Order: sequence, then C-alpha cells, then structure tokens
Amino acid sequence: LAYVKAAKEFILKLYWDQNPDEKVICSHFTCATDTENTHFIFTAIKDTILQSNLKKSNLI
Repeated sequence: LAYVKAAKEFILKLYWDQNPDEKVICSHFTCATDTENTHFIFTAIKDTILQSNLKKSNLI
C-alpha cells in the first residue's frame, strides 16, 4: 500500500504549496463513509475556526 501513502503525501503537499504564510495545517486522512471520524474532523475544524476568531477579536 505504498501508493496510498504516496497519494496522501502528494495531496498534503498540494495544500502546503498553497500556504505561503506557513499557517497551521492540521491533516487527518479518513474515509468519508466513516461518519464517526468525519464528525470528529468537522468538529475539530469548527473549533479551530472559532478559536482563531475569538483570538482575532481579543475575546481570549
């Protein structure tokens, strides 16, 4: 399954290449049909966005 690892690294590199300011990128690979993992990912994304917005607004 070396091709799977290579594909993941390729996709992640595409994101890093579009990140000139070196902002935080948290990667997590999962299967979209794994609803528990998908829920975890979307919850983490929402939390990250909320934390960022609270910091920008000087609320934390």
